[in-house]
Amino acid sequence: ASSLKLLHLVGNELGGVWPTEITALKSLQILYLSENDIGGALPAALAELSDLEVFACVECGLKGTLPTSVVSLKKLEYLNLSRNSFSGPLPLELESLLSL
Repeated sequence: ASSLKLLHLVGNELGGVWPTEITALKSLQILYLSENDIGGALPAALAELSDLEVFACVECGLKGTLPTSVVSLKKLEYLNLSRNSFSGPLPLELESLLSL
């Protein structure tokens, strides 16, 4: 699993909290988790996925604020977090993600 580049788990009715095991997949470049009932907040540990280029977590029941640690994802080119219940402002540091 350490060399896994793409993880596609769209519409699998996953429930509960954010699966922390995902952050152990250090080579992950593409992560699709949309249409699951993950809920809770997006963890700051997401920043550990330093090779992540594409991240979609649409309609997952996410809440809270977008963690500023997201700006550590320097290779991120596509981010879709629509249809969640985030609150508060977006981190101003997002503008530093030049590939986004």
